[in-house]
Amino acid sequence: MDKSKSDKLAIANKELAFQNEEKGKRAAELSIAKKELAFQNEEKENRAAELILANKELVFQNEEKENRASELVIADKELAFQNVEKEKRAAELVLADKELAFQNVEKGKRAAELVLADKELAFQNVEKEKRAAELVLANKELAFQNKEKEKRASELVIANKELSQLNELLQRNLKEISDYKYALDEATIIAVTDIKGIIKKANNNFCKISKYSEEELIGQDHRIINSGYHPKEFFRDLWVTISKGKIWKGEVKNKAKDGTFYWVDTTIVPFLNEQGEPYQYLAIRVDITDRKEAEEYLIQRTAQLGIANKELAFQNDEKENRATELVIANKELAFQNDEKENRASELVIANKELAFQNDEKENRAAELILANIELAFQNDEKENRAAELVIANKELAFQNDEKENRAAELVIANKELAFQNDEKENRASELVIANKELAFQNDEKENRASELVLANIELAFQNDEKGNRQAELIIANIELAYQNDEKEKRATDLIILSGDLKAQQEELKRANDLLMKQEEKVRIINQELWELNQELEERVGKRTKALADSEHRFRNMMETIPQIAWTNTVEGEVTFYNQRWFDYTGLDHNQTKTLGLQTIIHPDDLQNALDQYNSIRETSDGGEFQIRGKRADGFYRWHLIRLMPIRNEEGQMQLWVGTATDIEELKLLQQQKDDFISIASHELKTPITSLKASLQLLNRMKDNPSPIMLPNLIGQANKSLDKVSVLIQDLLNAHKINEGQLHLNQKQFVISKVMEDCCQHVRTEGIYTIRTEGDIDIEVFADEGRIDQIVVNFVNNAVKYAPQSKEILIRIEKINDMAKVSVIDRGPGISPEKIPHLFDRYYRVDSNGSQYSGLGLGLYISAEIIKKHRGVIGVDSELGKGSTFWFTLPTMQPPEVAH
Repeated sequence: MDKSKSDKLAIANKELAFQNEEKGKRAAELSIAKKELAFQNEEKENRAAELILANKELVFQNEEKENRASELVIADKELAFQNVEKEKRAAELVLADKELAFQNVEKGKRAAELVLADKELAFQNVEKEKRAAELVLANKELAFQNKEKEKRASELVIANKELSQLNELLQRNLKEISDYKYALDEATIIAVTDIKGIIKKANNNFCKISKYSEEELIGQDHRIINSGYHPKEFFRDLWVTISKGKIWKGEVKNKAKDGTFYWVDTTIVPFLNEQGEPYQYLAIRVDITDRKEAEEYLIQRTAQLGIANKELAFQNDEKENRATELVIANKELAFQNDEKENRASELVIANKELAFQNDEKENRAAELILANIELAFQNDEKENRAAELVIANKELAFQNDEKENRAAELVIANKELAFQNDEKENRASELVIANKELAFQNDEKENRASELVLANIELAFQNDEKGNRQAELIIANIELAYQNDEKEKRATDLIILSGDLKAQQEELKRANDLLMKQEEKVRIINQELWELNQELEERVGKRTKALADSEHRFRNMMETIPQIAWTNTVEGEVTFYNQRWFDYTGLDHNQTKTLGLQTIIHPDDLQNALDQYNSIRETSDGGEFQIRGKRADGFYRWHLIRLMPIRNEEGQMQLWVGTATDIEELKLLQQQKDDFISIASHELKTPITSLKASLQLLNRMKDNPSPIMLPNLIGQANKSLDKVSVLIQDLLNAHKINEGQLHLNQKQFVISKVMEDCCQHVRTEGIYTIRTEGDIDIEVFADEGRIDQIVVNFVNNAVKYAPQSKEILIRIEKINDMAKVSVIDRGPGISPEKIPHLFDRYYRVDSNGSQYSGLGLGLYISAEIIKKHRGVIGVDSELGKGSTFWFTLPTMQPPEVAH
């Protein structure tokens, strides 16, 4: 019996020793885990310290960047000053060159006058000797004139031949006009109708685009291609215009034979009779289907984007619901944890009570077993060992729970450390980008410095040249003085020669009397020749008038088309420009002849345009390309250049006809579409990426949520959702404005009440103070929700662009029948050159998008809302003193609105 108890006691002791050993191992593991956790905390602190150092270094680099920018501005100003000085020196040099050139010209004139004087003196001597010979020659000339009379008859025959040549020239000109007509037929869609609109002629382009043959079109009116798109009033206005003899222009949607639709830019020119009434109409059209399809495509894409925005808004609502459910689940989980802790507390109390009851039981057992001390002692030892074993088991279970908790905390610490490492890498990449930008600015500064050195060298060279010109001017003045002396000497010689010349003139007078008799006979012969010439000129004039009338009709046709048009020879020489060329370029005929088409082409497009032009000329098949053409005001607009070859009946090239169609609006539509998609995708991607990251982290810790990170991640997700919702709301409002669907729910209310209730998201943060002052009792007639939207936008901008201005002031005042609301901050202010564009659509103060987010629609939408209220919106700002955004609203309901 004693041996059995001893064995049991030995087993209990071994088991207790094993448990103690396990307890020691658990304590060692716990110590290692604590050391590892302490090491991770140290690593975390090191990473935080490195991040602080990186941020300080980035701030230092930004300051260096700003210093370099200010130095670059100073260098640019200095370079601009030197350029101005350089231009002044160049102007002075030009004046000196002009003065020297003028003196050289005067010098040349004086030398020429001396030469002429010498020649005149020699000529007079020769004339004196010739007069005697002329008397003999006069008789010979009389005989010669008789022979000339006979020659006039032969010249008459020659004149007839010339008349035949003029006829051939007239035929060639008529052929050229026919070629012009052919070019117009090839480049545009042509139709000729009578006074009732019946089609009399249709060119091939009309047949191609309408899918009707010429036989099907002749005898029909234009209702055969009516698409039904335009109302009857549209065509009634057209007929009223052309019936009055006026030109009508517009865009028309037509329907082809196969049921397809096409758009044409149409110009209808009435041909008037002698009474000024139309007797037929010429319709010139240009196919603009591609441009219209591009506009329709943009409208469809805008509508699709609106649908996508609505779908995204629905998804955002679903996400908000899910976030709400997640918050409720978190609260329920927290409640369950509290209940679990309460149960654990109750279990501890129960264990203590049970331990107390066991002690009482043991005491009672000890009192009952006093008679048998050995047995009582053994029982006491057994019970003590059992109690210690129970306690050891509980402690071991507690240590296991602690170990699992430490492991969970270690997993969370590792995730947080990984997140901090990612942040550190992001800061490092941003630091690399900042270093590259700083290096680029340093290179730019060195380039400016080298350009400044070159400008100084060039300025020194120009100063030397100016000195040389002054020296040459002094030499020229000395030489001019010498020439003036020579001129005075020559004048004295001329006075002496004048006496001899008078005597010679007397002799010439006698010779002239003899010549007068001969000239009378010549006059009679000339009279006969003049009458013959008049007859020839009358016949040529009639032919020329017919040719001019035909050319005039062609030029009128070229002037009515909406494009710039010109013609040039096979060799490339331009022979004609229509009036649209001169209106667009601002050049006159002489400037056009000197400068030509190349002077209006953008320098970046010039080489490509020349290559395309030469390539088209080599193929002789015609073609098109795009260039930017300079308008008279200096602005460039995109044009589509078309070149069409004109051939004769034998297929030989006669000339080229070119047109330039303005496609600037089409280019702007394409650019606006690309810009809008780029901005929208960028601005939507940033909060969605942040939202995705928050959701991924929440998904990872769903089984073991961290009480520290969980609220932060949910808050970050809600902020991202708010950003997406604001962007979508801006897009929807902009779409409503474009569609004219922005409706107002106007009523009378106290404006200060809206000011006090708005911007709760800013007030609750406790960082900024929003204070309202002024006439707080004033009422306005407006849409309360829209006004709240505008004030929130103004306040958000103040927080975003003036973060150091902790107080935002809203001032309300009455001006006549209007209430003025101003949102005032004390931030850095706005540059004057940016203020005129603040209320433009898609305009953002930080154009590169590196600092501030948004689509550039907030102020645009605010401006449109105020316009709908018949109010005014504006901004007053000064750099370094802050900004004031304000708007006005009517205090009473306008009569027309009430009506």
